[in-house]
Order: sequence, then structure tokens, then C-alpha cells
Amino acid sequence: MIGLAPGAGDAVLTLISLYIVYEAARLGLPRAKIIRMLVNVAVEAELGVVPLLGDLLDVVWKANSRNVTIIDEHFGIMSNRR
Repeated sequence: MIGLAPGAGDAVLTLISLYIVYEAARLGLPRAKIIRMLVNVAVEAELGVVPLLGDLLDVVWKANSRNVTIIDEHFGIMSNRR
């Protein structure tokens, strides 16, 4: 639903994604993993600005799922995401 508002929806979703990265940093994940997470968010944000095609690509490139998987793997938690 949030993604339906042009521009503003993408900004809100990017902020939510950055919050997950922030929490990962607070949990003490290494800098390399934080950078990888930021790249995931950046790719999703860039894809999201392309009208219509961006929405379709968001279905494939799920930054939040990818980032939570990075956190899970760091702590040795089995994950079935992606």
C-alpha cells in the first residue's frame, strides 16, 4: 500500500529499510555486512523510482529480506528467506 504513493511511498519504504540497517549496526554487524546491506537498500531505492517497472522489480529485489538474511546468517540463525 505504501508503495502506491509516487515518490513519498518509495521514500517511506527506504526509511524503513534503513532502520533495519541501523539496527544491524547496533547489533554489532561488521562494517562489510553493513555496507552490503546499504547497497541492497540503494538498489531497491533506485529501482523503485522507475515508474511501473520499478514496482515489478521490487517484487524480485527484496532488500529487507536480503538484509534480514544477512543478520540471521551473522548470528548463525537458519533462514528460509528469499
